[in-house]
Amino acid sequence: MSSVLKLFVFGATVSIALLVGACDGNSSSAATEASGDYSAAVRSKVEDAVWQLPESLATQVLKERVLSTDYAFDFKLLQAEGYSPARVSALGDGFVFSTSLQNLEDMALTDFRTGDVHLLGKLPLTEVEGGENWVWPRILNIQPLHVSYSEHEGRQRPISADLLMFVSVFDGAPDRRCQFVFVRKFRADLSGQGKHEFLENWFESPCVPEEVGTNHSWESGGGLAILPPSLRKDPDNLEFVLTLGHFHAVHQNDWFDSLPAAEKNLITSAVHISAPGEFEIIATGLRNSQGLVVVPTSKSDLGYHLLASDHGPYSGDEINRIERGNFYGWPDSSFGRRYDERDRYVHEFEGLHHEATRPIYYFSETSVAFSPLINVRSDVFRGRWSGLGDLGLTNLIGGAMVRGSLYRLVYDGQKILTTEEIIIGFRPRSIVESGNHIIVGSDDGILGVLTPVEIREEGSYRPISETSSEETSS
Repeated sequence: MSSVLKLFVFGATVSIALLVGACDGNSSSAATEASGDYSAAVRSKVEDAVWQLPESLATQVLKERVLSTDYAFDFKLLQAEGYSPARVSALGDGFVFSTSLQNLEDMALTDFRTGDVHLLGKLPLTEVEGGENWVWPRILNIQPLHVSYSEHEGRQRPISADLLMFVSVFDGAPDRRCQFVFVRKFRADLSGQGKHEFLENWFESPCVPEEVGTNHSWESGGGLAILPPSLRKDPDNLEFVLTLGHFHAVHQNDWFDSLPAAEKNLITSAVHISAPGEFEIIATGLRNSQGLVVVPTSKSDLGYHLLASDHGPYSGDEINRIERGNFYGWPDSSFGRRYDERDRYVHEFEGLHHEATRPIYYFSETSVAFSPLINVRSDVFRGRWSGLGDLGLTNLIGGAMVRGSLYRLVYDGQKILTTEEIIIGFRPRSIVESGNHIIVGSDDGILGVLTPVEIREEGSYRPISETSSEETSS
């Protein structure tokens, strides 16, 4: 696998602390505010907990070097038979929870420091009320809410985690035969007891009949961003935004036309949710937006911008700034074009994005599949890729699945100024920060861990100082 640079402009005594994005590092509330309180998962210390996990899979650990314009990274690659970490959530102190994209048997807990991978059993979808007929599940997104851990040999080993899980399923009941998505809280048992369970349901979409289109689960969206407490109406109440795709349903047909206006507008929308079962549509016209990120800024009355990556049809993948009331074009307008004569996207101004709100950036390449998206906030990148709020600049990292690459994008509050492609050689389905590491999950059966070790100055790379490394160590 080559490393190439190409430029293009997650009966016990409990103590509570806040953790930024369930990532590694200082968990005090002061440190949380200083570094940017983004997902603010809560951490609880559990006394006298016992791990009874199965033995680790036989993992293969490879190490490579990856270069960007500003940093040289150590790149650790973890692989094992039966391991498919497509969706990942950082749990702190080097631990990662993962699921496969579609196989319910593949939940896992990974210790990326040691390379150990412990399988956790089956995702219990069929135990949800009504779930006995659900088939063809697809995990769209996972975000951490609460992590319980126990101190052991100097490590904070996770015992359980409450996660927000975004899932697409097909309901095969004879009177249903339709595809829908839902967002539920899920409690993962990380101690080896196997007591996993889905909790309250926060959101459920209309169920799209199978005759309306095909491959619903593949184009049902998947962006999910939790608002940090400092940006919520009530800091103690969960708020998040999600994006829904088009399910192949946003075209002229009797089913779509018969939907109530509120449900009809949900298809292709960005939705704000602040209580179970309650939602507010922010914007519409998103084809299949799978990446969503909150960027704090003084340039918005809300105190933040929402940036979403969206799949075009054939080329035309987009980065959109989601603003209330906007229509982003689909299915009427896109910079992309039809795949072939079977594609329902047909317009005389095909490929010109002639109407609706245009993206702040689009990819003209035909094979990108731009999906996950994060904003870089770790202190190890401060001064180059993070901590640039005073300058009005935010660095984003996104994944281009077809290209097997990461992209760094520089956002100035209005537009994307430049992009940098960093080739990693496999499909990046998920990207999360964990302390001074960037974790990349893939349906290629690989978990990648990028750790910056050198910084480029005066034309050459030098080691990042020991002081800097200690301040941001995991």
